[in-house]
Amino acid sequence: MTNPSVSSYEQLCREIEKESISADFKEAAVAIGGKFISADGGEVITLKMIDTSYELRKKGLFQDNEYCGDLWAKIIIYDYVRKRGRSPMTGELLPLDLFPHAPSHTKAFQGNAQKKIAAKFEKDLPGLRRRCVAIGGSEAKGKLKADCNARFDLLPHVPLYLSFWSADEEFGADCKLLFDSSAKDYIDISYLAYLLERFAEKLVSD
Repeated sequence: MTNPSVSSYEQLCREIEKESISADFKEAAVAIGGKFISADGGEVITLKMIDTSYELRKKGLFQDNEYCGDLWAKIIIYDYVRKRGRSPMTGELLPLDLFPHAPSHTKAFQGNAQKKIAAKFEKDLPGLRRRCVAIGGSEAKGKLKADCNARFDLLPHVPLYLSFWSADEEFGADCKLLFDSSAKDYIDISYLAYLLERFAEKLVSD
């Protein structure tokens, strides 16, 4: 029996793929912070999602020179390309559920991601710092006063800020994950929730 939810997402993916690959690649690359390449093989936009490189071609999304089979990677990147947001960073940091018109499920995604990171690195601050560097994170100063503050570019114009407090005698470990309020102009908040989940899984993996 066909899973209707999977089927609907596959249909959505096909629809937004058509929209993204029909874009002016040169203009789109500038807008999304990617790199435009024009060669004998055709036009290409290269970009990173977290620490993984992708190529958008006129035939769709490719990873390691093969058509990408990761449904959610395609949905997230196609949506990011088609929106081509141009809003400047505001400096206002928000959790997912406080974005205007955020779907109800974003609060659960936010909480699960933060709990997963806090549990994994409860008393292992050096381990957290190593993992942050390993997946492209950089030290972020002036955000929240925490044991570890880091910034990650989930997509070129979609930064994520992580603040982490180690467990002590009184309190358990805690983690906050915040986005610049401009993120809503670059990617649908529903898709950003799935990208946040992917980030958390990658951070806690060995």
